[in-house]
Amino acid sequence: MLPDTEFCEYHHAMNSWWYNIRKNGGLRLTDTGLRIFKDVLKFEMWSAKISLNEKKINQHILLQLDKKLSWPYYLDNKKQKIYFFSSREATLATLYGDVLTYLSSLE
Repeated sequence: MLPDTEFCEYHHAMNSWWYNIRKNGGLRLTDTGLRIFKDVLKFEMWSAKISLNEKKINQHILLQLDKKLSWPYYLDNKKQKIYFFSSREATLATLYGDVLTYLSSLE
């Protein structure tokens, strides 16, 4: 449960915590969403590297993440890391070597 200092209405939380709030939009967190999950709710978090040839996360990669990941995640493009809130997804991404290889294995 959120403390009173962090309380906000449902629609405000949806718009400020998530990048894509459409029904099939995915579970990518915004900076605010990451802060709430990590610092306020104190959920455990794991990271994995994103190995990109073009050094940029493109729309295709974002769509794959939205379709294939089952738990919330946060992308840090500067550090080329993804932060998972699922130990299973983080472990598999790490075992595959990077997130893109892991996503390819889910097809």
